[in-house]
Amino acid sequence: MVSIDTDEKLLGKMDAPFTRVEAWAKANAIKPENITLGEFGMIRQEYGNAHVIPAEYRAAYVRDMIARVEAHGFAWSVWSYGGALGIIEAFDGDKAEPDVMDVVKSLH
Repeated sequence: MVSIDTDEKLLGKMDAPFTRVEAWAKANAIKPENITLGEFGMIRQEYGNAHVIPAEYRAAYVRDMIARVEAHGFAWSVWSYGGALGIIEAFDGDKAEPDVMDVVKSLH
């Protein structure tokens, strides 16, 4: 079991995969801008389950992941338009809370 009891430990845990990819890229002469984190997000709601993860948690996760990716010079795209990971639509075309999309919009 890993104890993550500080912001620094959490960010270190989130950063670890990107540090490994960065080392691999350097060893293979691949520029950071040629690496893309193509799918990431936090589940909003499982199909058929009434519980919805609070939007502010999801927004914080997306914000922090984007910061980690960009700190290494990598590109990113969010895999979360609708459904279980939806940032635009929930299930059945219902609108999702705007928090996560607001984070994405605020970046550029």
